[in-house]
Amino acid sequence: MNLKERIERPVQEVIEREGFELVELAVADRGHKMLVRVFADRPEGGISIEECARLSRKLSDWFDLENVFPRAYILEVSSPGLDRPLVSRRDFERKVGRAVRVWLSEDGKTGEAAGTLVSVNDEGLFLETAEGEKRFSFETVVKGKEIL
Repeated sequence: MNLKERIERPVQEVIEREGFELVELAVADRGHKMLVRVFADRPEGGISIEECARLSRKLSDWFDLENVFPRAYILEVSSPGLDRPLVSRRDFERKVGRAVRVWLSEDGKTGEAAGTLVSVNDEGLFLETAEGEKRFSFETVVKGKEIL
């Protein structure tokens, strides 16, 4: 198990205790230091700079208490940003009711679709497009983006 896999669950738990959700975790070896990037958000969206700073302190305390890193580390905690790509089911679930564009790939063919994201379930994404409601399975969705 690599370092990212080892710390992902505890990082997620710290973030969830504070009322947020882990959007993405990245760990990179930068020679004499480790770089840890944490993207967090509220389930309904939006996180302030002060809240990122609070999460950073909580995570730093945990990293230091558990002696997670064998050497110095840099911790960056931030919002995922307004126009970041939507890649997970959870990303899409947060955007229900909003206009999105999805990029698709199936059997070597690519395409895209845009519309209002009506729902997300085990069957895939449901978009209300100009041609009516369409379903796209998760296997065909490469990524999505909210249309701002």
